[in-house]
Amino acid sequence: MTKEQAYLISVIRSCLVGEKLDLPQELNAQEFFKLVKKQSLQVLVYVTLKRNNIVLEGLNFLKKEAYKLIIKATELDRDSVKTLQLLKEKNVKCVPIKGYNVKKLYPSADMRFSLDFDCLIDKKQLSSLKKVLTENNYKHYKTTEKHLEYLTEQSNLIEFHTKLFTRFLSDDFAKIVFEDYALNNEELSYETEYVISLAHLASHFISGGVGIRNIIDYESYSYNGWW
Repeated sequence: MTKEQAYLISVIRSCLVGEKLDLPQELNAQEFFKLVKKQSLQVLVYVTLKRNNIVLEGLNFLKKEAYKLIIKATELDRDSVKTLQLLKEKNVKCVPIKGYNVKKLYPSADMRFSLDFDCLIDKKQLSSLKKVLTENNYKHYKTTEKHLEYLTEQSNLIEFHTKLFTRFLSDDFAKIVFEDYALNNEELSYETEYVISLAHLASHFISGGVGIRNIIDYESYSYNGWW
């Protein structure tokens, strides 16, 4: 393990459990920030370094990247809430999944930014979904085997899934998700979110490997005292 990799792990630990972060010795700041960007951890690292008064060469560049991502994530959050409200009004079953929920487990939600909004929809309502989206100025972007992709008026990406990680979860699991969402007043229980996160992690691992952020998402449940 390189010094840059080891220090990134220290930063993550400091973020999640509040350990004090020390100024690194003989760290290649340029390589460290390349690693941070590769793992999509710009916001988490910038916020954690600032909280610990750590100054590294290149920190201002990281700050600019982090702020851009935070602004983009804020716009996405607004469109996500707007989409959920719209579909609820039109009686189209929709449950937010993945990043929208997992980021709530972080010390600060902006540490776990997303560039798209994932939700589970009832496959029996696909025609109704498409009609509602078209009538409200969403633009069809792509259709894949796993989901439909639409862009909002602000060009934010919304992914509508009709199934969840079928290699690991049966089609019947979608029914459990919808029931859990209703029973918990439009919130998924930790148990259901945990199963989704674990299947998501396994899916990435099988298809091409996982990044650090996938591991952090999975571990965030333990940091919140769930297990």
